[in-house]
Amino acid sequence: MKVLVIPEDPTYNGYILKPLVTRLFKSVGRGSAKITILTNPYARGLEMIKEKLPGILDRYRHFDIMLFVVDQDCKAGRADELAHIEILASQAGVCMITCAAVTEIEAWLLAGHIAKLKSPWTEVRSDCQLKDSTLNRFSTRMGTMAQAVDENG
Repeated sequence: MKVLVIPEDPTYNGYILKPLVTRLFKSVGRGSAKITILTNPYARGLEMIKEKLPGILDRYRHFDIMLFVVDQDCKAGRADELAHIEILASQAGVCMITCAAVTEIEAWLLAGHIAKLKSPWTEVRSDCQLKDSTLNRFSTRMGTMAQAVDENG
């Protein structure tokens, strides 16, 4: 099985999503799934990805499934946008699942380190400025995101 993960920002989110999606597929009996993070075309942000989506769907249609994962960013209506993207993918003959991380994908990284956080998890998870607050402090103490992901497996 070939899985294409389309992150909102492959530079940083790829480090978080690749091991997470790999573990997810392993847990459902698909441990041999080949997980690829989309880096070409390089797109940052939901609007840029939506703009490039027709080309992405066409170029990567040979993948068995596409996972489109973005930040919720404390915005209402994100689910409607993502549902529309799934419909477009389906109309193009592509199997796509979309997901909005609450509040940001970086929260998923921090979820593996709750005991090491200085703030309660409910506060961290709901912080709309997660990267600028908790993640930066955590990274200063623990090292890079890649090191934190590797440590947590």
